[in-house]
Amino acid sequence: MYLSDFLFWGAFATLSITAVLFALIAVKTKDSVYAAISLGFVGSSVAGIIALIGFGYLAVFHLIIYVGAAVTFMTFSVLMLKEKPGTIRGIWPLALLNSILLGVVIFLVVSRVPAGHSEALPGTLEIAEALLAKYWFPMLLITLSLATVIIEGIVVARGGER
Repeated sequence: MYLSDFLFWGAFATLSITAVLFALIAVKTKDSVYAAISLGFVGSSVAGIIALIGFGYLAVFHLIIYVGAAVTFMTFSVLMLKEKPGTIRGIWPLALLNSILLGVVIFLVVSRVPAGHSEALPGTLEIAEALLAKYWFPMLLITLSLATVIIEGIVVARGGER
C-alpha cells in the first residue's frame, strides 16, 4: 500500500467518524449556535469526503451552499431570536482534527491531478460563460430569490412592519 493510499483511506475513515461525531453533537446539544457550528463541521467533513472520491467541484459547491449558506442562515435566525449562547466543552479537539483532515484532503486532491492535464479542466471564464449564456434564466431566479431573502431578513431584523 502506497503512502497516498494510506493517507486517502485514513482521511476517509477519520472524516467519516468526525462527520458522525459532529452530527451527534448537533442533535444532542441544546444550544442552537453550537448546533449550527456542528452542522458546519458535518458539512465540511462531507465536502472532504466528496473531494476525496474525485468530485472537487461538487465539494466546493457543497461547502458554499450547505456549509456557508445554511449555517449562516441558522446563525442569523438564532441571533434574531436573541437566544443566549451556552457553552460546550470538548468540541475544539474535534474541530482541530476536522481542519487538519480538510488540509490533508486538499493535498490529496491537488496531488492526484497531473500537471499536464490542467487545460482539460474548465477555467473560471468557461464557467462564467456557461452560467451567464446557457443558464441565464436559473441564475436570474436565484439572484431574485437571494435578494428577496436579504430584504426579508432586513425587515425582520428591524422589527417587522413599519
